[in-house]
Amino acid sequence: MIVSLYVRNRLVNDVIVVPISTTLRPSPTHVELPKNEAGLDLTSMAKCEQITTLDTWILYELEAPICKAFQGAAIVSAIASPE
Repeated sequence: MIVSLYVRNRLVNDVIVVPISTTLRPSPTHVELPKNEAGLDLTSMAKCEQITTLDTWILYELEAPICKAFQGAAIVSAIASPE
């Protein structure tokens, strides 16, 4: 899931991402993303402890669906608030 701001994505050659998994293991650093949220087919977990960057050429080369979001349709972000 791309979490970097669109304006940042236009200025640099990478995007900030948080990996998503369908293995639901609750953790203080995991954010649950309900089914159909951001186009997900299954309830998933964003693993916020694994935030990293990806070169944009990887997204284009893999023809990743998230590429459409990078191109400006929308940037999806999830922010967890402490309970």
